[in-house]
Amino acid sequence: MIVTLGMLIAFNGLAGWIWGYVVKSFPSPFPSTPIQIGGIGFSAQDLGVIGVSLGTLLVVYLLFSRTKLGLALRASALYPEQSRLAGIRVSWMMALGWGFASVVGAVAGVMIAPVVFLDPNMMQGIVVYAFAAAVLGGIESPVGAVVGGLLLGVTLALLGAYVDFIGTDLRLPVAFGIIIVVLLFRPAGLFGHVQQRRV
Repeated sequence: MIVTLGMLIAFNGLAGWIWGYVVKSFPSPFPSTPIQIGGIGFSAQDLGVIGVSLGTLLVVYLLFSRTKLGLALRASALYPEQSRLAGIRVSWMMALGWGFASVVGAVAGVMIAPVVFLDPNMMQGIVVYAFAAAVLGGIESPVGAVVGGLLLGVTLALLGAYVDFIGTDLRLPVAFGIIIVVLLFRPAGLFGHVQQRRV
């Protein structure tokens, strides 16, 4: 985790050094015309992001639950010693897992870039929200991460709209506060399982 955060900071600095820190626009892959459904207007960008996110989640779920490669990835992450004894190349599985994570991160970047615009630090806030959602739902639970993301998004939207001193400026500290509260009172998250070990 620490190495990953260090690389994030290094690559952010490198991107700013190469392309500058000027905020730039990014074209949306979806049409800009609003979609009317029953007299209610929806943004094609928002609906597209929701659709691509759900499709990506479905692909990841099918990969990890229905394929031998996904089972090998899960076994390598949870039981590396036993996986080596079973003939799984754990180091290759770990590298492949990081590769898949990079692909999902790239898809997320392409989806969010038209909304937050391009700059070297555009994903830092998104990373905090994603981590808060994963902690809230349970780090080891994919379903928990989705439910945690929905709960976090609705909570932050309601607090930003109805609590005057939070507004749009203090949503990030609220996400940090949620992380701290969940780690203090329920470290496994809403859908995580507490593992007890006898010494």
